[in-house]
Amino acid sequence: MAKRKNNDTDLLYELIRTNFKLRYNNSFLGFVWVLLKPFFTFLVLYVVFSNFRSNSEIENYTVYLLSGIMMFSYINEGIIFGMNSLLDRANIILKVNFNRVIAVVSSVLMAGINFFINLLILSVFIFFNPLDTNLSGVLFFIFIITIISLLIMGLSLFMSVILIRVRDLRNIVELLMQLLFYGSAIFYPVEVIPTKVRWMVEINPIYILIHSAREALISGKIVALDKVLVIAVVAVLLLVIGSVYFNKKVKRVAEFF
Repeated sequence: MAKRKNNDTDLLYELIRTNFKLRYNNSFLGFVWVLLKPFFTFLVLYVVFSNFRSNSEIENYTVYLLSGIMMFSYINEGIIFGMNSLLDRANIILKVNFNRVIAVVSSVLMAGINFFINLLILSVFIFFNPLDTNLSGVLFFIFIITIISLLIMGLSLFMSVILIRVRDLRNIVELLMQLLFYGSAIFYPVEVIPTKVRWMVEINPIYILIHSAREALISGKIVALDKVLVIAVVAVLLLVIGSVYFNKKVKRVAEFF
């Protein structure tokens, strides 16, 4: 049993290392792109929207915007990497017998590593823009990131299997994530949305998690705790049901590569 765990750990490490190499192979800047993509997204949005009256009134708009972009990027990358995990490793799966869930975990961890690296940028901005946070706010922020990670993993277990037979899922998810970026109040306060349609954003789980995480990080406030706890329960259930579904269906995915 211990030997098998060691083999699984070694394989997980090798998959992550190989994925990093392939992703940035023949790239002049290499993994620096991990930092540049969210940073330039932030830069464009900051230049365009920082002078809007509604945005200029947001406490510490710099950290507000950058943290929102980074959390959404983590969700976006985690779901897309996880969804493509089996299909991208079809050659390995056809040749090597191993626990297939390792392929999904390695892809989700790739997004997690990227997010951790991006936190370095955020820490620099926080250094020059001190926050009015506290220990409970930081802990709540970490709790929300944990919930996001569970959601990503749960969704990836479902979608990685479904994508093998429904290739259109890739385009559908990419389009949906693009729409969610603009519909999750990443770079604007939700108050600017007309009241009659604001509820559509306020029930969006991504908005709830990002909004709560930013409030906790920037001002130490614990907001929407009841909604966050509901999402946490859903995340755990999604992970459990996703694991059952994955283990049941993954045995036949090789037939459809």
